[in-house]
Amino acid sequence: RLLRHEASAWRASDVQRSLLMPSPRHISAAIQQARAVAAEAPAQPRYREGRILGKGTFGIVRRARDTVTGEIVVVKRCALDEDGEDVRETVLQEVRLQQQLHHPHICRVLDAWEDGAERELCLVLPYFACGDLRQRLKSQVVALPFEEVVAIGAQLCLALQYVHARGILHRDVKPANVLLADDGSCRLADFGVSRR
Repeated sequence: RLLRHEASAWRASDVQRSLLMPSPRHISAAIQQARAVAAEAPAQPRYREGRILGKGTFGIVRRARDTVTGEIVVVKRCALDEDGEDVRETVLQEVRLQQQLHHPHICRVLDAWEDGAERELCLVLPYFACGDLRQRLKSQVVALPFEEVVAIGAQLCLALQYVHARGILHRDVKPANVLLADDGSCRLADFGVSRR
């Protein structure tokens, strides 16, 4: 009699467990449903874009925050023309070249993607709080100090020597393409029209 009571209690608790514990088939269906919902939900952008820093030939440049690292970066959005191939090829060339170049005075590309909804190619670059040399020259009431001119010139020469040794011509060295770091160093940027 005690055994029958124990067996019926065990069966009752087994039934309760089966009602509370989903079967592997139910778990699999729930996972598939969750994946479908996640696929339909809009992806959160990694870079939270802020104010516009400048406008160029191909598009705009905005200050942004990398939501993964918390780092302040720059997002350069290049608008695609009607067929998009000319701009796409120019920007992709810039990305390919800058990913091959590892030098302390050359600006590196951190990330790149195509935004199909906005018809734009996007590049992520480091943020330079001091801006570019063009902005610096415009804001100066008097000429730059001689030591600073020599330091910027020397750093650009090192960057160009490195690039030329790899058979690349930048073809667009100008103050707007020289980014200034707050430690006094500078980086050569914008390899969009460069050639091998």
